[in-house]
Amino acid sequence: MEYKYKYDCLKGLEPAEFFYWFGEITAIPRESGNEQGMIEFITKYAKERGYKYDVDASGNIFMNIPATPGYENQPMVLFQSHMDVVAAVDEGVEFNYATDSIQIRKEDDAIYSCGTTLGADNGVGIATMLALADELYGPQIPHPPLEFLFTVEEETGLHGIRKFDCSKIKSRRMINMDCGDSHLVCISTAGNIAGKIEKKYEMNFLDTDKVLLEVKLFGGLGGHSGMVANKNRACARNSMGELIVGIFKSGNEAELCFMESAGKAVCTEVKAIIAVSADKEDAVKQALEKRFELIKLIYNTYDPNLSMSIKKSDESEITKSLAPCETEKIGRILSMLRTGQHRNDTVNFATVISSGGIHEALFNQSGEFSLRYSTRSSSNADQELMFEKYVFTAKMLDMELEEIDRYSGWPANENSNFVPKFSKAYKELYNKDIAVQKTHGCVEIGEIVIRIPDMDAAGYAPTSTGAHTTKEHLFIDEVKIYWDVIKKVMAERE
Repeated sequence: MEYKYKYDCLKGLEPAEFFYWFGEITAIPRESGNEQGMIEFITKYAKERGYKYDVDASGNIFMNIPATPGYENQPMVLFQSHMDVVAAVDEGVEFNYATDSIQIRKEDDAIYSCGTTLGADNGVGIATMLALADELYGPQIPHPPLEFLFTVEEETGLHGIRKFDCSKIKSRRMINMDCGDSHLVCISTAGNIAGKIEKKYEMNFLDTDKVLLEVKLFGGLGGHSGMVANKNRACARNSMGELIVGIFKSGNEAELCFMESAGKAVCTEVKAIIAVSADKEDAVKQALEKRFELIKLIYNTYDPNLSMSIKKSDESEITKSLAPCETEKIGRILSMLRTGQHRNDTVNFATVISSGGIHEALFNQSGEFSLRYSTRSSSNADQELMFEKYVFTAKMLDMELEEIDRYSGWPANENSNFVPKFSKAYKELYNKDIAVQKTHGCVEIGEIVIRIPDMDAAGYAPTSTGAHTTKEHLFIDEVKIYWDVIKKVMAERE
């Protein structure tokens, strides 16, 4: 049957079978928590081809694909991807992720969206699976018996996979298409323990001799804690804590009135309003500037544009402040809950094994302090002990760091029999070695491997950039490289 493309810009792209199915799924709204349209589409696909499948109470789909002739006795392989996308929209763009189809555009060697996420994360995985098992439209592709697992709500915390009954899985080899790229196979990813501090403080009305200072940090590079943990970039939340501590170390005092922050865990901007005695205003400013000089020395090379401003604030809604002793404690917790790498790989030091990050820090005029912190590691033991240390740290400052969520990391299998197949296929196709890498992002493999310890897993995906943002791009020529490797790995007989 001839392909009838949903998007004209995908016509003529190779591999045709991949881009056809990528277009079909891209047209279906599928933000996290609203995957019903995708569930109906995939189950219809299975019914039309006579594949056995079931949908669990959460919406996860598990499907069985018979082997092509001659491959019936080859080891079964599980393919796994998530159905949902991150719902990011550019300012001024009218788009409803619950009802609208993502609009694809093509430019040079890439496809992208029009003011929204493209959904390559993890649409490339769904397209791979549908193209690989298709017997009605595309060419029959040799493969062993397959299991397909399509999960829900990955982007909001890996919720779907954690509710899936992994005892259904018979495969002991698996491919996840949410990490790696066309020239890189992933062999390890991180897990996560998330916690929160929420405390209500008693506030005091401002004394008449107090002046308000607005202290602002800005200009840092910022970034996702998993992707830039080893880049030595400044987290403005940590640095604001250092500034507050610096005031008290200088022998001066301050009273916190307000604080807000913006950006990801490696945060780019924090604003705090503090109250200081009028006769100590200059001394406090000098203390802040001296402390900032120390901070700048740390980040001059890797985050040189980190900046600080101090000015008088005349915000009329600021009428209360926090006692100096409690203000100092908030400064200390912000400085001590470190954002960045904790432990690196001993073989490849650029590879982060464990890290942490402050994801939120807020304080308001009602005396409500809110902080979110998480530890991340491919070692469940390491992230457990890290989080425990920060629980103790918070307790010493009269705060409680409460665990609110966790999911498992995927430790590297140094004795994998499956990963070498990707290396062999890539070498035979392109006469060079594929990169093998441990990554610090969080994907669903960890939740499968912790329940099936003998699962031999690999992460492999076509090269894309800008995941979770409106700048997401999928590179056309890279898809062909990826697709050729996948087909060669599937076609190899043992």
